[in-house]
Amino acid sequence: GALQNAGSSESDVLKVLAQLSGDPKSREHFLSALKPVEAKILDEKILSGRYFEIPETSPTRLETYAKCPYRYFADKVLKLKDVGEDIRAMQKGSILHHVLQQFFDPRIKKDPKETLEKFTLREMEEGLKQHPILWTEPYEEALDRRELFEMLLGFMTYERERLKTSSFKPCHVEYSFGDFGENDQPALVIEGEGKQIKLRGRVDRIDTDAGKKFAVVIDYKRSAKFKSGNLELGTALQLPLYLLAAQKHLGLVPLGAEIYSIRDHKRSGFYCEGLATAFEKEFSSRSQLPDEVFQKALDRALMFVRKIMKEIAASEIPVRPRDCESFCPYGTVCRIEKWKLPIFLEKIRQEDKKTGLTEKQELVK
Repeated sequence: GALQNAGSSESDVLKVLAQLSGDPKSREHFLSALKPVEAKILDEKILSGRYFEIPETSPTRLETYAKCPYRYFADKVLKLKDVGEDIRAMQKGSILHHVLQQFFDPRIKKDPKETLEKFTLREMEEGLKQHPILWTEPYEEALDRRELFEMLLGFMTYERERLKTSSFKPCHVEYSFGDFGENDQPALVIEGEGKQIKLRGRVDRIDTDAGKKFAVVIDYKRSAKFKSGNLELGTALQLPLYLLAAQKHLGLVPLGAEIYSIRDHKRSGFYCEGLATAFEKEFSSRSQLPDEVFQKALDRALMFVRKIMKEIAASEIPVRPRDCESFCPYGTVCRIEKWKLPIFLEKIRQEDKKTGLTEKQELVK
């Protein structure tokens, strides 16, 4: 009865567990039902087929595994097709990145006589040539073109004005390292257990101060906000690893990293308090971490990389997500029951604490 009346939140399920603690037999039955589905590979041909060997990977792929190992397995190993994948949305994202690269890259000369509206239209057309979109109806094309134009024009107008008074300016745009090869920068190498882990990546933008000493890594999103709790949970690896790449390859001092929402022009991220305070109101004080906590966030990202790569190499694909997305295309094959998620997450946090992945100190003030 208590279980039927419980909601799906973590607190609701934990309350039920507390109620059942008075009845050892009921508690035992309840806990047995919470065991995650075991997804083991037993076929020796598959295990010996090197499907899980990765010579070089990316922060994005690692984040996929961190959020849900089974989704990683279905997408990256089995390569199951996502029938709900929006190709138009992906192409529009590539066009947005193209136009922003052309606008903010300091190495590209701009025509001072060209209006921002003309620049936007011209580069949109170039982006469409590189990333063509197939429309089935004329109104779809009209809507997409209008959306892209208004989003880009609004963002670039806002950002151009903001940068006039900012202490940080774009220095590297679409900066790549590893086997992307555009900048001839090697992979970011992380020492694992007896084996090197090589990471590749492409950073949307790296802003630096006037002395080109400090780095702020920027990742564009159409509409998103950075969640500080994901640093501790291990599902936000991209920004910390990009900061470490900027430090390793460019000799820059990591000051912070942020997600920049193109649609609503808002920045959200995490910053090193000791460095950020020197730039007055440049960075939100609520997102500044004490120096030691900031460094631990970067170190923790490396620990999660080693943990994830070790589990992938061992062909571990537990159906126990840290972040189960509401609209996952593989929900019908993973067999997870959503009401169990809060209990799984609590157990994951306990395991992280035992292995030293989780600090008692909060990441955000």
